[in-house]
Parts: sequence; structure tokens; C-alpha cells
Amino acid sequence: MTKPLYVEGKSKTKIALDGPSLEVLAEGSARRRFPLCRVSRLLAWGEVEWSHEALVACLDHGIPVTFLAGDGSARGFGVPACDPATRDNQRIEALLARSDWASVYGDWIRSQERREILHVLKLAGLRVSDLRPEAVREAVEEELSLVAPIGLCRRLKTKLEGFLAGRISEHVARAGLAPFVVVDRRPGFHLPRDAVRVLSWRLYGDVKRYVGGMESGAAAPAGSAKPVAGFYESFTAREDRRIARFLDSFRFWLGGLA
Repeated sequence: MTKPLYVEGKSKTKIALDGPSLEVLAEGSARRRFPLCRVSRLLAWGEVEWSHEALVACLDHGIPVTFLAGDGSARGFGVPACDPATRDNQRIEALLARSDWASVYGDWIRSQERREILHVLKLAGLRVSDLRPEAVREAVEEELSLVAPIGLCRRLKTKLEGFLAGRISEHVARAGLAPFVVVDRRPGFHLPRDAVRVLSWRLYGDVKRYVGGMESGAAAPAGSAKPVAGFYESFTAREDRRIARFLDSFRFWLGGLA
């Protein structure tokens, strides 16, 4: 069974390759070894130094790597290379060869985001007349501010979005989508980033649950990202289903364009 590996560099931390395993060494801590065959994806942030061999080994073993900033936001991905000649990759190339690809793809992304927005509003029991993302975000955050300081809620959501990005990168790798095709093949086309944009709406409810756990003592304060990562991993089955549905919908839509 494979599991995600979260590496938080609170002190100077190095990730190196030790035979068939990754070795994580942090100042003041014992060495930790993680067999590559048991790692599904890796997310790293803070004072983390990589060896080139460790990064290449991750990609060779099909392990996507997500680089997070100090606030938990995703800043980049390392996704294993794959065959660009597969049907899905060729269909993406065909889409991007169209002169109207930006408007066609933009319409599809907006339709997916609208669906998520309506679902979130239903779950929250909110009614808004303006369904533009900015207006809905303001309404949802106003509701959250009744439970906890909005700054705290936003910081939590940013961390959860970073972990969602890491999970999306794993699904992209499993699907055999070529990284140089799905990321900036054309200016403005970034499928993983757009997937985060669409799927992150549901995270508002998770933020509310985490804050509720903090008040009851069931969840740790949000200062460190590790407790938030543990919380995120508690609903992995739901996230896998949501990401799979998004990618399946994308494939189905692409097939209809052919």
C-alpha cells in the first residue's frame, strides 16, 4: 500500500536517495527512510534541500512532487514524463491547435466551477443572487467569519488547496497526461491549476469542520501545516472521487470535440 509523504522543513531538512529509499534528514532529528515503492506522492515546503538523484528517483518511480510555499500554496509540480502520443494527450494537442481553444476551454472550466459553486451553496444553505465566483466567495467567507476569524479561515483553505494540488498531480500522473501538454502548452492552459480552482470550492466546508474541531479540542491549531495535512488525509476517498470525476468529465468533453 502506498501513502503520501509530507516533508515540512521547520529546520534545515535534506531529502536524499539511499538505495531504493528516500532519506529525510532534519537538523536535530533522527534520519528517516521511506521506500520509494511505498510513496504515492510527495509534498515539500519550508527549508528543504533536495538532491538531484532523489528528485529523479521520485519521477522514475512515478511519484509526483509538489512544491509548496510557506503559506501552503502550490508553486510547482514535478510530474513523471509519459508518452505524449496517447489518445488523451493527442486530443489535448488537437484542442490547443484550434484558434478558439481559449474560449472553448474557458467555457467548459466555468461550467465546472458553476456546478461546484451551486453544490457549495446548497451544502451551506446560502442563497445568493449573484453567482459570479467573486460574489459567492464573499458570501461564503462572510458566513465563515461568524465561526472564526476570516484570516484564519483563509490560511487554512490555502493549505488545503496546496494538499489538493498534490493529490491532483498524482491523478494526472496516473492518467498518463504528459506534463508538457497539460501545463502551459499554450499560454493560459494549465489543467492542474484549473482543477484546483474548480475543486477547491468544496474546501470551504472542510475549513469550517477544522475550525470547529479546534474549538472543541479535536483539531490542532493551524500554525503548522502537518496537522492540517493529517486532517486532509482523513477524507482522501472523497477527494479521489472528486478528482476522478473532474478528469473523466474533461476526457468526455474532449472526446465530444473530436
